[in-house]
Amino acid sequence: MTQTLTKPQPKTLAARKLATNFVPLVYIAAAYTQPDPVVNTHAVIKIADALLNAGFTPLIPHLTLAWHLVSPKPYATWLTYDRQLLARCDVLLRVPGYSHGATQECTFADELGIPVIRPRSADPADCVAALTYFFSQVKGATSYAQATVHCIKCDAEKIACADCHRCHLCCRCNAGEG
Repeated sequence: MTQTLTKPQPKTLAARKLATNFVPLVYIAAAYTQPDPVVNTHAVIKIADALLNAGFTPLIPHLTLAWHLVSPKPYATWLTYDRQLLARCDVLLRVPGYSHGATQECTFADELGIPVIRPRSADPADCVAALTYFFSQVKGATSYAQATVHCIKCDAEKIACADCHRCHLCCRCNAGEG
């Protein structure tokens, strides 16, 4: 029996973005080992929750923590595994904070042409704002995941720009139109 293996030709990010159902796959690169893997994983899960709520699909490499507890692997094995996951993502979100591994992941993303998004802080709202801003800069942004904010002035859930998450006002209320 002859089996033909073909290398799948991934659609470019630009081509995928044209689809009306495009939901970006976001690789979260952040500190893992120091100061504590459990504390760091908890922090990344909070960021991932915010991204998921904003309409993104977060990929959390830190969740291999549970796998490692059951079946320990060398650090290099996990880095190789993470690179395979990263290669399938649309963007890398580089959460601020020292991490040799996350810095290596950024270099790898650059080599693959995967955009690296750097929020101002590790606050989940800043992470959402940075990604929302990035995807809003692409032509046809209305077809991409768009974050919402609960406006504290008009008490409504509205589509948010990057600034909305910082002030908790929708764009209309912030401009004095609400």
